[in-house]
Amino acid sequence: MEKNEMSPIPGTTGAIVNPTVDWDDTQSVTHYANIGSVMGRREEMIMVFGNAESWKQGSETIKVKVTNRVVMNPFTLKRFVRILQQGVDQYESRFGEIKLD
Repeated sequence: MEKNEMSPIPGTTGAIVNPTVDWDDTQSVTHYANIGSVMGRREEMIMVFGNAESWKQGSETIKVKVTNRVVMNPFTLKRFVRILQQGVDQYESRFGEIKLD
């Protein structure tokens, strides 16, 4: 067996299963965010989203009302980043490049 191959779980056929994901959104809440931040430590990454309530040019302070905080382990966040990039790529292939300042 090669180094990268996985052994089947004892008592199973070893067949690869691709389960279907059934999303239950009955308790889902939608929030709009126009600003976000990511911070982390060894065990977890924290994404904070909110709305900038005042964004006056030349202002020393930007007031942000935090609406959501999502905590993930670093491995899950890295997979999430890949999914987000796929979404951006699909968007740009349909509607054109998103240009950032």
